[in-house]
Amino acid sequence: MKGGEFLYQLGKRAVGALPERMLRTRPYSVYAIDLAKSEKTAADANDSSCEDVVVGWAKAVAERLALATIAAPVNLESWNGTTRRALIAWRSNAAVGGAWISSESFEEHSLGLRLDLAADDVWLHSAVVIPSHRRQGIYKKILRCAMQTLRDKGYSRLLLGVTTGNEPSRRAHASAGAVKIGQIAAARSNGMSVCVATGLVAYPSGRRVGLGRSINLRINR
Repeated sequence: MKGGEFLYQLGKRAVGALPERMLRTRPYSVYAIDLAKSEKTAADANDSSCEDVVVGWAKAVAERLALATIAAPVNLESWNGTTRRALIAWRSNAAVGGAWISSESFEEHSLGLRLDLAADDVWLHSAVVIPSHRRQGIYKKILRCAMQTLRDKGYSRLLLGVTTGNEPSRRAHASAGAVKIGQIAAARSNGMSVCVATGLVAYPSGRRVGLGRSINLRINR
């Protein structure tokens, strides 16, 4: 493990050990994948390295609940099949990975942030593959399935955040055409949020501090 990855894991565990109300912090880069330019990349969603894995969208509550052991409760509760959707990777009838897609807006409750999304933008978040199934091409298959479906539905840009130091995530998305377009550093403690954003990330309301309410952000072009 390289130095940056070690610090990322160390910081994640240290902050995660604290009660959520006491402190949550996350510095991350915002990346964009131009779906119109990614047709060739997304076309090989059926990666031969994991032919026994089937990736599909959760279409019913029962399918969404299959992610209960690997997804945060806030994501399970917000799923509605339209503006809050989930992709599930199945192997032998068990969910081994997944990712969540939000349109219209995305709220990162633990940080007190709300991202307002353009009509043709979506936000990818909370992607996970269970440890025993990693390094087998499963997330690559999830990502490319998402890209292909979203492009076919008329979306033009897939946005996501990669926490500073998370090199595996950065490399995985860069290989799919992700380009860094901004940076966000946010922290929340006892109901107060502070956010600093750069690049194409803007503050529509002008507020960078929020007490008891979310800080609104927008990703420009």
